[in-house]
Amino acid sequence: MFFVDYIKNISKGGIFIKIKKLLFIGMCFLFKLSVPQRASPFELLGEVVWSTVEGEEPGMGIKFVYFDDS
Repeated sequence: MFFVDYIKNISKGGIFIKIKKLLFIGMCFLFKLSVPQRASPFELLGEVVWSTVEGEEPGMGIKFVYFDDS
């Protein structure tokens, strides 16, 4: 699955992606995060931990999944 949207909130633990096409809670997926002034995007593993379709900002909360501390 491919989607492009934008992040409303980001922290060390995860992100909120504003998007209308939601994934299932518990689903893990690999995604790329582009950051200005960085040549290549970060490749991250995320897990959908919550979602909402209500209000002006439908979207989902994604928890970063880390394999090690690096």
